[in-house]
Amino acid sequence: MGRLGISNYTTVVVYDIQGGFMCNRMWWALRYYGHDSVKILDGDLLKWMLEGRFLEAGKVTSTLTTFQAHVRPELIATNEVIKAAIQDPNIHIIDALPEEYYGGCANVIR
Repeated sequence: MGRLGISNYTTVVVYDIQGGFMCNRMWWALRYYGHDSVKILDGDLLKWMLEGRFLEAGKVTSTLTTFQAHVRPELIATNEVIKAAIQDPNIHIIDALPEEYYGGCANVIR
């Protein structure tokens, strides 16, 4: 993070061109490591480009900075937490994986 010029106080905007799957994962990972100032680009990079919004091209140079990770293990749902949640009607479990993952590995490996 520090090599990319990202400190604990830098706002990070994440995006992808795959419907949000990867940028959502990056958003979560940054939060897990204690970086709360992270946003997701609304509509992904393709939408941004189709709207004619500003993009910068060329080599990016970053100023070396310091990032101190603060791991938050409470953001991980362990097997025990999931098993208990399944029994609790007040908890809703949302599977955010792409549809092809629902059928098991046989559907994913082609």
